[in-house]
Amino acid sequence: MKHLYGVDTNILVSALLTKSADSPPLLIVRGMLNGNLRFLLSTDLLAEYRAVLLRPKLMRMHGLIASQ
Repeated sequence: MKHLYGVDTNILVSALLTKSADSPPLLIVRGMLNGNLRFLLSTDLLAEYRAVLLRPKLMRMHGLIASQ
């Protein structure tokens, strides 16, 4: 049985801020994006991810716009 993980918003932010290609937060986010890490997601957590990642300072870092 594979594990399921709850990934806090701080992990996403840390992955954006890191300068290290092998930082644990970045490796976690890469695992989420490539399907190697099974993670839990709820509408509340998704809303939190969105609210935090849409902060102006973070938007400048990741370069996405709200509709993406």
